[in-house]
Amino acid sequence: MTFRPLPANEPATSGPGRRPGAPAGASGHRALLLAGILFVLLLAAVATFAPAVRGEEAAAREYQVKAAFILNFAKFIDWPAGTPAEGGFTICTLGSDPFNEAFDSLRTKTIKGKPVTVRHLARVEDLRQCQILFIGSSERKHLPAIVKVSRESRALTVSEVDGFCQAGGGINLVTEKSKVVFEINAKATQQAGLKVSAQLLKLARMVIE
Repeated sequence: MTFRPLPANEPATSGPGRRPGAPAGASGHRALLLAGILFVLLLAAVATFAPAVRGEEAAAREYQVKAAFILNFAKFIDWPAGTPAEGGFTICTLGSDPFNEAFDSLRTKTIKGKPVTVRHLARVEDLRQCQILFIGSSERKHLPAIVKVSRESRALTVSEVDGFCQAGGGINLVTEKSKVVFEINAKATQQAGLKVSAQLLKLARMVIE
């Protein structure tokens, strides 16, 4: 397992130990998506650094930002052919759900032209129709089993549990110095059959290969 930290202010160019970036002739569509996620990153910094925000309001804003991250992750990932997605794109939560109303705004969005559905699962075996699974901190002890089932189901796993990527999870959301950043386990996403854009990898605080 290789840890490859990627500073947020590092230029998006190729170099030793880096994945090559998108070619100069990359489509305008990809460029717009990159601009979108960069905007989300900026939103995260502004939202969590606002000095007047305290307590419940700060927590609500933090999870609005994390919900926006999850939505944008999907735009930079390709699922294998045959992955269940008939009629919509499903984001699921398992265990403790800290988002409360933060996911409500996603119900009016689309991912890859499909309307977004948000579901809370009672058990991991129910995730067969989910493209993204957010795993709550209450499931920490069950991570190995959950990660195994989600990998077989071709689901992208996301959490905010410390060491989630090191435990085989896909993407971990981390609050660092009042800012939301993320880590990616590239090996885990590949094993799930997911193709992650090099542009998203460049934005990660750390990539595990």
